[in-house]
Amino acid sequence: MYYAGFLIRARINATTNPEFIFQNTLTKKYKKFVSVTSQRSGQPGINAKVYKNYYISMPQIDEQDKIGKFLKSLDNNIILHHSKANLINLIKKEYLHKMFL
Repeated sequence: MYYAGFLIRARINATTNPEFIFQNTLTKKYKKFVSVTSQRSGQPGINAKVYKNYYISMPQIDEQDKIGKFLKSLDNNIILHHSKANLINLIKKEYLHKMFL
């Protein structure tokens, strides 16, 4: 994971599921941490010392795997249905154009 500004690199060890970590970065808690922490000084940003203090509750790896897989599956379904909705809207626009020329 890279966080621009100070270019912080976090290494995910073998006992941690990267998808689980990624999904944690999409939470309100994480976004609030970034927002509040990056505005503490005159120059917005988060340095590595502060960033490493962000705490993620880590269940056992098998549970991380299940949670990460489940949330990734939801993301894929959202993308799929969004693509279908866009396609249907395009088809509708074409019909409207042809019917009401």
